[in-house]
Amino acid sequence: MKLSRLLLFILIISSFIIAQKKSINYSHRFERAVKQGTRTYNGHPGENYWINKASYQIEASIDVKTRTLHGSEKIIYKNNSDKPMKALYVRLYQNFFQKGNARDFQVYHNDVGEGVKLKKLIANGKTYNIDSLWIRETNMVFVLNEPVNYSETATVEIDWSFVIPEKTRIRMGTYDESSFFVGYWYPQIAVIDDVHGWDRSSHKGVLEFYNDFNDFDVKITLPKNFITWGTGVLQNPREVLSDKYYNRFQKSKFTDEIISLIDSTDLALKDFTPDKEKLTWHFKAENVPDFAFGTSDHYLWDQSSLQFSPTDKRIMVGAAYKKDSKDFYGVTDIAKKTINYLSTDLPGVKYPWPSMTVFNGSGGIEFPMIVNDGSFKSFAGTLEVTAHEITHTYFPFYTGINETKYAFMDEGWAVMLIFELQRKYASSDPVANTVKNYEKFAGTDNDIPLRVPSSAVSFIPYYRMVYNRAALAYWFLMDAVGKPAFKAAIQEYISRWKGKHPVPYDFYHTFEDVIGENLDWFWKPWFFEFAAPDLEVEKISNIRNTYIVKINKLGKTPVPVRVELFFDDGSSVTKYQSCSVWKDKSSVEVKINSEKKPIKVVVGGKDIPDINRKNNKLEI
Repeated sequence: MKLSRLLLFILIISSFIIAQKKSINYSHRFERAVKQGTRTYNGHPGENYWINKASYQIEASIDVKTRTLHGSEKIIYKNNSDKPMKALYVRLYQNFFQKGNARDFQVYHNDVGEGVKLKKLIANGKTYNIDSLWIRETNMVFVLNEPVNYSETATVEIDWSFVIPEKTRIRMGTYDESSFFVGYWYPQIAVIDDVHGWDRSSHKGVLEFYNDFNDFDVKITLPKNFITWGTGVLQNPREVLSDKYYNRFQKSKFTDEIISLIDSTDLALKDFTPDKEKLTWHFKAENVPDFAFGTSDHYLWDQSSLQFSPTDKRIMVGAAYKKDSKDFYGVTDIAKKTINYLSTDLPGVKYPWPSMTVFNGSGGIEFPMIVNDGSFKSFAGTLEVTAHEITHTYFPFYTGINETKYAFMDEGWAVMLIFELQRKYASSDPVANTVKNYEKFAGTDNDIPLRVPSSAVSFIPYYRMVYNRAALAYWFLMDAVGKPAFKAAIQEYISRWKGKHPVPYDFYHTFEDVIGENLDWFWKPWFFEFAAPDLEVEKISNIRNTYIVKINKLGKTPVPVRVELFFDDGSSVTKYQSCSVWKDKSSVEVKINSEKKPIKVVVGGKDIPDINRKNNKLEI
């Protein structure tokens, strides 16, 4: 009888907790996944969770004069889902440049053309008529001759080509007549997951990644003296590097010293590779979401390695850059500091892969083990973009975020996680800068809740949402629960969902599970509601030299309370409370003891957002 009552009590409590969770608007697809056992309400993957996987064998070459990439690939795709797979969805990313297709980025007129030219498609032995394939924008779908059941594989062979854009440099492109960065480039099987099914979104420029964790065996053929840097580990350095550079390359693998593999004096010699007309660069990478590479015949190349303990494998870290990019001479050091910080401080999870190369192209874009960054005039700018792109290693790559729907789950992290790194090495104020950017749209029609799908938002509100609002939400959450608890939660979140595809509820649930607290008071205004921060100083009263400052939360969004009381002798006293003070109230009183005469009280600061700073000050 007592056991029955206990079980009944547990069921009632569990139902109560789930009912409370309903207040943050569960999607019916997530609830369906919980019922099917692939997700849970405590942040763990369900016992029936599954994710599909592919192995890519790719051979590619670039005709430098015409900028044409020719490719041939074999994909072995395994169905781990609970349903037979009757068709496959394939992404043809370079159809972004196909004439007539929709884009949310402007492109140069001369770069608009035919997109991807398919030359062969064979799936499980069936040869498809290229002209009869269903292709819409960057998506292609074809029916298999027989369904692929659970644990079975489909084998797909594709030959294709496309012209690398000459002037449009949206994450990839041509950087001079013999320097290229190549991403979004191979026909890629789309993701099918347990919550949304097939990802059928078309790539239009702004939104970035959603990929499974795949294995890559890639061979890239280029003319002599073209050095190639790519995702994964170079398999044949002895074959593609001449003796001098091979010896330097080998040295860099086992030292903390930064080695100039190719310096400015080497550029005139053009003796980087053996004297063959063409050479094939061979890379392998395991369990990564994507593959990208950069190549040039006149880039400088620095490289070093990093090791956290004598038992850890060394991580190769380097930079490939233009001679005139003055800031890049220090990028390898920045990259090493970033990887060390991310591995030992926040999130405090060891860098999971064997290499990282920072390629000097333009803008800033991440790929597994290689990033494409432009040059910046200030050290702070160079550090920020380098560290930001490397931080994406954890989100969306190690933890497989669907950035086409939930970009705040990776961009916000890549902004916030390096705040302390920037303060340490660049003496900058990244929190204040993020607050400044957020306040430009906070409380306006463009201040969109983070849980609105990224694909439904245009570029300007998208940027402010997923970078600024999200980063501040994470930052203030860490402040509210304390860094130790926050760090334990993010480490557990990564541990649970590495190599998998978390959705926002998995993030919320994991943090609550680890921290041991219902955080709806925080999730709802920051992630689900049209809400903005606005604090007001209502009044100040004095009871026997105790000054009581009453602060009202006029906006829905909880932010920290910093109160500074100024005195007539020029001094001041500051009191601070995290945003957790707003859990269950809309007004707080801050007490300050002093025998001095106050003249003014100010609430907030440059690192705390507020849509109306006019009511943050009270003259006394």
